[in-house]
Amino acid sequence: MNDQNEKQLLAKITDLEEQLNETKNMFQLVLDTIPISVFWKDTDLNFMGCNRHFLNDAGIENIEDLIGKSDYDEVWKDEAAMYRADDRRVMDSGQALLNIEEPHHDSDGTQHWVRTSKAPLINSHQQLKGVLGAYEDITQRKLAETSLAEANKQMQEDLEKKVWERTQALNAAKEKAELANQAKSTFLANMSHEIRTPMNAILGFSEILLSKEDIPKKQHYLETIQSSGRKLLSLINDILDLSKIEAGKFELQYSPVSIPALFTELKDVFEQQCIEKKLDFKILIEEDLPQEIMLDSTRLNQILLNLCSNAFKFTSQGSITLQLQTVYHSTSELALKLSVIDTGRGIPADQQELIFGAFEQAKGQKVSDFGGTGLGLAICTRLAELMNGSISLVSKENQGSHFTLLLPNVAVASSQAETQEAEETPSIEFHPASILICDDIYFNRELLATYLEDYPLTIRQASNGQEALDDIKKHRPDLILMDMKMPVMDGFEVTRILHQDAKLKDIPIIAVSASALKNDEKIINETCDGYLRKPVSRHQLITLLMHFLKYKTIDT
Repeated sequence: MNDQNEKQLLAKITDLEEQLNETKNMFQLVLDTIPISVFWKDTDLNFMGCNRHFLNDAGIENIEDLIGKSDYDEVWKDEAAMYRADDRRVMDSGQALLNIEEPHHDSDGTQHWVRTSKAPLINSHQQLKGVLGAYEDITQRKLAETSLAEANKQMQEDLEKKVWERTQALNAAKEKAELANQAKSTFLANMSHEIRTPMNAILGFSEILLSKEDIPKKQHYLETIQSSGRKLLSLINDILDLSKIEAGKFELQYSPVSIPALFTELKDVFEQQCIEKKLDFKILIEEDLPQEIMLDSTRLNQILLNLCSNAFKFTSQGSITLQLQTVYHSTSELALKLSVIDTGRGIPADQQELIFGAFEQAKGQKVSDFGGTGLGLAICTRLAELMNGSISLVSKENQGSHFTLLLPNVAVASSQAETQEAEETPSIEFHPASILICDDIYFNRELLATYLEDYPLTIRQASNGQEALDDIKKHRPDLILMDMKMPVMDGFEVTRILHQDAKLKDIPIIAVSASALKNDEKIINETCDGYLRKPVSRHQLITLLMHFLKYKTIDT
């Protein structure tokens, strides 16, 4: 490597370090904003860092005056022995210690009650680096409990008055706490873009540098940056998803979904784990299921992916079963029961409710062995509730677990899902032509392509509107099959742009959509040359294409 390349590499590394510092400062800002005290210590239980709320509680102006000190050096030194015993317990067991109520002195000597949680501090190599802790002041709640206990001793007339007063105070405090929690969630949700932007730069540029670096030591540094960055980004995504749900800013996007196709995709995802762990992955689907139903496919996949991931994580032998059953079924709607069943270690009865809480994990689940943040099931539960459904669990220790997602009142994707009379596809032969199929769902594209595979047609595919537009300008197809609901750019926008282009406006556009909205159908009929409503049969497709493509009749 010459001097010029060395300088360029050092400059890139310097830029990467600056971005890391920017991200570090941003996370410190987040920590300093939340209304709880957060701190972390090394394995000798000396402070390594904290947020502003913690410094204020300790009566310390600068964080440098705290680093390297222990609890015995601070204003709460009377409780230091108790705190350190809890710290040792967390590090020795490798398990979190949650919601401990304990006394605490602040900087002016006043004693308070706090609720504390602590967890082992583990790096990307699963090495113990210390303990992470957080606490919040619950003095007012303690005082309220004491006041209520004393009020019970008073005469009935005075009791009624006191209870009313305390109830009003508690309601006000609860409302204030809920507003504060909502503000926190809203803040975290709004931070999504600001946090992800530098993280994407860190991961992207470190990947570029790694591909160009041949010095082992520097490769190790870059791999560490990438590994830590990916874990941090995953945690950020989980926290932000949960925060958006709590802040009421999470919206479901309903579209036609093929459950068999979704199950097949999930089986492909876990195929390698099946091979490595020698597990059998079974898929059981009830017969006579409608071809497509209306659900948020992304969030349904997120729930099932999380449940299957947990099943594989805690199952060392036997099988995983993904099952679909209908509880209720009519021509227009049905109730679904989707189950993930494993033969793994199971969950004790006293912990089955606990694991559905945010940041909660089953006791005995070591972070070093299984990882995770305890957010997955909490997010799945919230998503199920947004779908007007629920998640339940039946499990016995060492006998496996059975998670069930119940979704009532799921609409069939289209009224055309009713059984149609058999129709013969016209006996024709299309002249050679090119067709672009635009749909964000892979299986939808493959279905249309399969319908046309017996004809001398050149088929191209695009998974979103922008990709479709780029392909059209480059290859100019003879006809376009356009899904109207796609990411990046939808079919309506692509159609509008094509109609404004003198060279492309004459290309026939056939809308292929599951939309049942009258306004959407009105726009489709006004702007597109044809309309196929999902589910689409081969007969419908060929019959409509005959209006736009040249063909000849085949004698039978």
